[in-house]
Amino acid sequence: MGIQVIRPKGCDHLLKLHHPEHLLMDPKLWTDGHSYDTYVSYPPLLRCPLDGNLFWQEECETVARIPHHKAGPPDLWDENAYPMTEMDWNLIETPEKPTEEDLFRVLSEGVSLTKDQESYLRTSLVTMSNHPQRYGECRRITKRHRENRDRLKTLMNREDLVDAIFLAELFREEGEFQKAVDLLRSIRGNRAFSDDLEFYMPRFEKVLSLAEEGDDEVAIYQDHLVKRNRSRSSKLTGF
Repeated sequence: MGIQVIRPKGCDHLLKLHHPEHLLMDPKLWTDGHSYDTYVSYPPLLRCPLDGNLFWQEECETVARIPHHKAGPPDLWDENAYPMTEMDWNLIETPEKPTEEDLFRVLSEGVSLTKDQESYLRTSLVTMSNHPQRYGECRRITKRHRENRDRLKTLMNREDLVDAIFLAELFREEGEFQKAVDLLRSIRGNRAFSDDLEFYMPRFEKVLSLAEEGDDEVAIYQDHLVKRNRSRSSKLTGF
């Protein structure tokens, strides 16, 4: 853990990602997958603050890794390719999170996306559209938001536990409460999910109870299990 210096694909600038040594988490987790916590995380798609280019984190070249405990020049540094001093890399910019318009633009550009990339973009747009409701305002749903939700439903895999719970959440948010209840009850009765369901039970039970009550608003649930194994919550959007 430490600082990772990256060179984004198709970008002329070096950027740095901060990876904390310890996960100090007291998260607020929402039924739509959104989270607030003290973990400095970066979404899969990032924006260069210097030229506005969007890039996928997984496609970046790692130029250097700088451990937190290490003073002096970073390791893995190719001084011939990147002749920089310690002062230079301390001044490297950090990437920004993309905006809602950025996500819609990537989807509309016709660029070839993997299923995971498209699912990430569309899931993030759902959580962004729910942000006003988190602050007591009305959810922002336009025609393109509805079209995004409809397409996202076709991407969700009912044989994947996280996807299935999220699909039930989409049904619930759109007022299709019985569909949400039926799907969640089928999950509970599916022996293939029995090993993993305990981990996701707080979210599962919250979505189910809200659907049974006919409540279509996003809500907070607290899942302390995420402190033990954040990797199993990898489908959280980061937005």
